[in-house]
Amino acid sequence: MNLVRSIAVSGALLFGASALTACGNDATGVQVSGQWSRTSPAMSSAGVIYFDLSSDEGDTLLGATVDPTIAGSVELHETVLTEVGDDEETMDHENMDHENMDHDGMGSGAMSMVPVDSIAIPKGETISLKPGGLHMMLIDLAAPLEEGQELEVTLNFKTGGEQVIKVKVQDSAP
Repeated sequence: MNLVRSIAVSGALLFGASALTACGNDATGVQVSGQWSRTSPAMSSAGVIYFDLSSDEGDTLLGATVDPTIAGSVELHETVLTEVGDDEETMDHENMDHENMDHDGMGSGAMSMVPVDSIAIPKGETISLKPGGLHMMLIDLAAPLEEGQELEVTLNFKTGGEQVIKVKVQDSAP
């Protein structure tokens, strides 16, 4: 009888361990995919990280951290269109004055990067951090980011807590 009980307990433990391992990046309820970072020029003090976020429940990315041997800090940013002469004030994409746009859709402004406090991940949607849009900046790089390097980044979510991801450095998008 003890042998049968031992086998049942071992099977339950093995199943439980397999279920935990299967969660992987989903332990916070947020799925992260397609993460990569661009190589940085030798004299650059900043780097950039891109990836996709999705969540069945919804959540908010509040920020991130990296080891100080990689960068001094991490900031969430968005590339936005600014009006010429607006002293770098940003425009709201949804309320943008489309009549003031040039034929190429870029308007009479300039693109600039602005910090954002957080990034909402609506329930069931995918939010892409990508060139020309939302992205993550590595500020005060300790050394240039080189092809093949792998960065460990800790993401901080409002309801999901922390999630550690691996980010591969490459010359171009995957």
